[in-house]
Amino acid sequence: MTAKTDTDDDWDYPPGVGPHEGCELDLMLGGEKPLAMFSGAADTEYEFPDAQFGPHVRSGRIVQREYRYPLVIRGAIRPMRELYYALPGEEWRVFAMRTLYARTKGKGRTDADTHEIGRLLGYSKAEVQAYLDHCDTVEKKFR
Repeated sequence: MTAKTDTDDDWDYPPGVGPHEGCELDLMLGGEKPLAMFSGAADTEYEFPDAQFGPHVRSGRIVQREYRYPLVIRGAIRPMRELYYALPGEEWRVFAMRTLYARTKGKGRTDADTHEIGRLLGYSKAEVQAYLDHCDTVEKKFR
């Protein structure tokens, strides 16, 4: 685990743009968030929210899609997991997100890509733009 540094706080979300982390389920059940995405190494202590979302997946209020694949890092194979939750009728967002990630892998993302990701995850255009503006401001501090 990495120690938190003073500069980590600079990367927090700008005022008025709350991250959805930790609130995804409530936002989805309230109809405010159409898609939630979780990804990481499947063999780590990271806790995917299966238990939290599970009852709602079983009841049909939320749809789950899961993808597992191997990732080679410095010659070692790591099992990776992508977990998506979508509101019923919004499953197309999973495919759109995976397509966007595949298209931008290793190339970096443009502002247009970030806007598309934000839209798919349920952020407003203004929230995504505020986030991009904030990133520009923070990056200037480190130049």
